[in-house]
Amino acid sequence: LIAYGDQSASSSVIFYSGRQALLVNGKGSSMLWGSHYPDAPKIFLEDNDLAAQWGNGTRKFLVVPEENEAHVAALLGNRIWLVDELSTHRLLTDRPL
Repeated sequence: LIAYGDQSASSSVIFYSGRQALLVNGKGSSMLWGSHYPDAPKIFLEDNDLAAQWGNGTRKFLVVPEENEAHVAALLGNRIWLVDELSTHRLLTDRPL
């Protein structure tokens, strides 16, 4: 499970999935201080990390808030498949269902 942007935008998905999520460009407001600690979990990714991992290994699911959708589409191109959408969020995966 990967969440794009600030963790607070996808916190309910992360909480109810019961899984450890990776955060892309997620060192924003709610995670800023803790992300810089030396013992912080290795969950923080940048765009280039997401692009490199997307489509490799096990299936990935990415939660994208509407405001980041165009950027993610440009970053990942035709390597995204829509799983579901609810309100202002899209759930994408890295290979056909």
